[in-house]
Amino acid sequence: MALPAYLTRTARMRARDDPAEMLCKRMITHVKRAKTELEEIRTRRRATSERLIGTYRQVLERLDPGSEAAAAGHEGTRGGGASHGGAELVRW
Repeated sequence: MALPAYLTRTARMRARDDPAEMLCKRMITHVKRAKTELEEIRTRRRATSERLIGTYRQVLERLDPGSEAAAAGHEGTRGGGASHGGAELVRW
């Protein structure tokens, strides 16, 4: 009598645990995908910010060639912004 009761109890516990394990595995997959997507978004925003800063510096150089921004050049920016539709499109 004890063996069938034990087997029944074990089967019920497994039946409860299987959906929980499946849910945990699915959630782990979603979390990994979300982290990857978030890092891609951060990378794109960083590149956009750097292009905007480069373009802004170019505009400042055109407005006031003797300013500190003109003397500093494009330090701290990657890509400079010129190849991305920067200040050279503005004709003064």
